[in-house]
Amino acid sequence: LAVGRDQRLVQRLLQAGGVRQKDVPSLDPDERSALFESAADAVASGDIKTLRGLLDRNPDLIHARSPRPHRAMLIHYIGANGVEEERQRTPHNAVALTQLLVERGADVNATCALYGGGATTMGLLLTSIHPLRAGVRLAIAEVLLQAGACLDSPRGVPGLSEAAALGRIDDVKTLLAGKAWTKRQIQSAFMWACGFGRTRVVELLLEMGASVREQDGNGQTGLHAAALAGHLETVKALLKREPPLELRNVW
Repeated sequence: LAVGRDQRLVQRLLQAGGVRQKDVPSLDPDERSALFESAADAVASGDIKTLRGLLDRNPDLIHARSPRPHRAMLIHYIGANGVEEERQRTPHNAVALTQLLVERGADVNATCALYGGGATTMGLLLTSIHPLRAGVRLAIAEVLLQAGACLDSPRGVPGLSEAAALGRIDDVKTLLAGKAWTKRQIQSAFMWACGFGRTRVVELLLEMGASVREQDGNGQTGLHAAALAGHLETVKALLKREPPLELRNVW
């Protein structure tokens, strides 16, 4: 019965326009590069119809890399950061574009050679002004986190910081109760919670030892992070703890 169902499903997919992998023509490097460039243009411009069509016809594009020195994948272009200047844009439907790429199998923890190497989509996204100005940075980040993107946890093992960034306070409580966390780990989760405006998680982590005074490697405090992202309620909660207002970050 299972075999019969599989055959019927394959037939329906073929009738809907799908193609068997063996029927997909092999592409020479120039053709593959041209396809990638077209797909990257579609991501940057928000042309989701064209992007979907390209991925339908060429599923391997989701794993392809740019022929340029940065070797970015399509998912990295969502970050609108460090790639070609004309493609550093965040279209109005960037969240839907991200969801499409994730659904097609994009590796949300893949790295590329931007900024000296090791750049992830999340890292590019959170350091780009374009998604912030477009008002979709948090929504895109949530799609990436839901798909397993890591912040400071090992690849494929989302932990305290990821739960804090998503605002999953019950998960944060469970994780805090399940093992002994270092002050550094708690502070990192606190910073992510501030940057994502997760006020209840921020307050919980402050009770667990996070500090409103501590600065990270860039001089950022939780207040810096919350203010930068415009999270008013989180800023108000932090101000109740009387954080220093004169601290400067590296910028």
